[in-house]
Amino acid sequence: FTTGAAGVLWCKGPQVFPAYHGREAETAAAFDAEGFFNTGDLGRVDPATRQVVITGRAKDTIVLSNGENVEPAPIEEALLASPFADQVMLVGQDHKFLSALVVVNL
Repeated sequence: FTTGAAGVLWCKGPQVFPAYHGREAETAAAFDAEGFFNTGDLGRVDPATRQVVITGRAKDTIVLSNGENVEPAPIEEALLASPFADQVMLVGQDHKFLSALVVVNL
């Protein structure tokens, strides 16, 4: 991805394993035609440092019905900063909006 843009992190090189041993279907799903491995991590290139910043996991992403991708972790962490919140979980996959399930800390 371009500097500043976010996306799924793919990598390739001698440090990346070539395949899942004896698991052809999993290997085909994890690698593209050019041999890049889908790490399952979300990230972006920081424009100031040009370093890759990992921002979350692709499987944790909530996709709203309008196609917007939402990373739940930063929102959940912000809500958990409240002394009144004991547990928090965002929901909203395939819906128009997000909702938060909050267990109140009494």
